[in-house]
Amino acid sequence: VLSVSVSDLMNIDTGKQIKEARIKAKLTQEKLAQKAGISVFTLQKYESGDRNPKIESLQKIANALGISITQLKSM
Repeated sequence: VLSVSVSDLMNIDTGKQIKEARIKAKLTQEKLAQKAGISVFTLQKYESGDRNPKIESLQKIANALGISITQLKSM
């Protein structure tokens, strides 16, 4: 459905990619979390690498950034 394999998703540094995309979009953690419907604490955990987002959360973040998951992966 997402046109990306699970193995491709697992081979990225998800937290780093989220942070880079957020900074590129000129959003604070608070603003991105609000737009994605997740807590700031959770977003901080993702960006620091302490927690990996489930595919549903990753999709919410990508949507909030106005990009696809595959674009997020290639950042």
